[in-house]
Amino acid sequence: MHRLRPSARAALLCCAALAALPALAAARTYDVTAPPYSAAGNGTTNDRLAIQQAIEDASAAGGGTVLVPAGRTFLSGGIRLRSNVTFQLDGTLQQSLNTAHYAVAPMVGWDVPGSTLNWDSTAFHNQPFVFAADAENVTLTTSGRGTIQMGVTPTSATAIRVDAIGFRDVERCWINNITTRDVIGFNIVLDRANHCDITGTYLNSKAGSLGSDGINITGSQHVKVLYNHVSAGDDGLYIAVSYGDPRFTGPWRAPDTGGAARYIEIANNEVVDFGHQNAFTLIPWGSLDPDQRNVEISDVSIHDNTFIADVAQAVDCRCDNPWRGTRRYFQDTDRGDQSPMTRFSMWNNVFISRTRVPNFPTWVGATFTDSQFGGLSGAPGAIRSSPSIQNGGFERTGSAWWSIGGVGGATNDPAMLPAGAGAALRALGGWAGFVLPSGTATTSLVQGLGLENAADLGLPLVGVAGAATYRLDATVVTNGQPFRVYAHDTCENRVLAQQTVSATTATRVSLPFSVTRSCGNVHLGIDRGGATSGWALIDDVELRAPVVGNEDPSLRTVGTWGRDWAGGDMGGTHHHDNGTGSTVTIPFTGTRGRVLAPKGPGWGIASVSVDGGPAVDVDLYGAAAAWHATVFDTGVLPFGRHTVTMTVSGRKHPSSTGTWIAFDALLVS
Repeated sequence: MHRLRPSARAALLCCAALAALPALAAARTYDVTAPPYSAAGNGTTNDRLAIQQAIEDASAAGGGTVLVPAGRTFLSGGIRLRSNVTFQLDGTLQQSLNTAHYAVAPMVGWDVPGSTLNWDSTAFHNQPFVFAADAENVTLTTSGRGTIQMGVTPTSATAIRVDAIGFRDVERCWINNITTRDVIGFNIVLDRANHCDITGTYLNSKAGSLGSDGINITGSQHVKVLYNHVSAGDDGLYIAVSYGDPRFTGPWRAPDTGGAARYIEIANNEVVDFGHQNAFTLIPWGSLDPDQRNVEISDVSIHDNTFIADVAQAVDCRCDNPWRGTRRYFQDTDRGDQSPMTRFSMWNNVFISRTRVPNFPTWVGATFTDSQFGGLSGAPGAIRSSPSIQNGGFERTGSAWWSIGGVGGATNDPAMLPAGAGAALRALGGWAGFVLPSGTATTSLVQGLGLENAADLGLPLVGVAGAATYRLDATVVTNGQPFRVYAHDTCENRVLAQQTVSATTATRVSLPFSVTRSCGNVHLGIDRGGATSGWALIDDVELRAPVVGNEDPSLRTVGTWGRDWAGGDMGGTHHHDNGTGSTVTIPFTGTRGRVLAPKGPGWGIASVSVDGGPAVDVDLYGAAAAWHATVFDTGVLPFGRHTVTMTVSGRKHPSSTGTWIAFDALLVS
């Protein structure tokens, strides 16, 4: 089992965390071994009732400390922590394997019997061993090295699989210095738990326990995860959002009504996945929520950690929601099905994948906006924000994907806006972004994109000379004051282009600009400019890019499209599929699109259509391999939004050895 001794810095931090715990005037200490509780602490007597009664008494008195003394082992079924209670676990809390020892009898076995759902663990249904719900000011701590020892059974069929620690709908919580051992559920779960700290813990899954995660932060806000040591059999540490997960039927994880994950700091942890998953993972499975603001992952800082995976990849994103659309084992490969992820920063982390080349992410690429990534030791290539605008029409998702400075956001309710702005919103037909300046304070609505220069886009490979030219298009209406539409390179802190807009009727604004140096976070949007009052609305925001690559999140796929890292591709990768009927749809804004793809002896015939029109056959067979070949040209089209769809026909040239088709990139003019 992987363990490190706590550093002096960690010890200081944990002491500081203890000092920050809520002060309870003249709070009483309830020793579970003292009368009237008289817990035996001999490792064989069921002490659950004694421990639980001490918790109930402390909570009823307005708060207090429940002490589980050092040097003894307390056998118990699950316990439930209450508001304003500090549970000081100095001894060992041993999970009972007798279902009669639990207040709510747990389901026995590894997975739910007869379930047709993937990963339907009994731990999703059983109440956690140390549990809190609908509570506030909950603390689980120790003055030494308190231990939660989970029960071990000879077979998975007889296991009582529960999460070691699970807090749901809790406001203000602290989990400090606790050790867990032989966990076969999750070690720690925060589900819609806000203003919580997890510090200085030693978390240990049972050897060989696939499905035993380390720390799970789901739909929780204002969370700090600092100086922890995690050895997990499945994902080591992950941030998740979900909505309508069919596994969450209760009593522990139900109902699954969503919740945003925001304001999270993960720092100075060592996380080891010794199983078959990842040390750090993102799970944005909230795409079924009608309002994506409710399931956004945002304002996340991940720094100074070491993430190690013994078998799989150190870092990954399960970015396709398996509960929406066609279900596939582990994950779908459909794109554009993740919840919004914005304002991430990752720096000074070490990623180690001991048996695979690490890559972030796999299969379905993670989409971020307004994010900064650096110091990715052990992970090849750059991670940037999305190269294309997300939620440019603000429909359904409101201000999700966007960053707001001052008073701004998105709405479809005219009553939220000044009178003139409300009328303008109705004229726009509904959802739009807005900014409401007051004096000279920062007021902005922007989206941060990762934009590349010509060389990084691969334009010279296909004979395109000059700088990479982009164009931002948006509909803007104001109260007549001078607002600004702009593109700002945050990497070099320079304005790439800007235009003053004071139109009092909806006006289409076009802002061309060039990118000569690639930047992972270029801000595009609107700010107050010279306005000190009034209002501006912005809608139908689009970015015209010179290239739409095969990693672009604007692509829509159906099927099992896989990625290939081939050195000859324009962007370093292409995506391919051979399932008859599988499709990739490539949207672009412009007057012409040219499809680039590899050709060679093993490629088949693609059916290609433009804007849903009649399809034509495009044969990707070639006697010799050729990269970034122009295989289809739309010809000249009216300027605007268009799509090219490639479909696997299942047919091939007589000399070809396969029916695979591939997509590398689309050149836009």
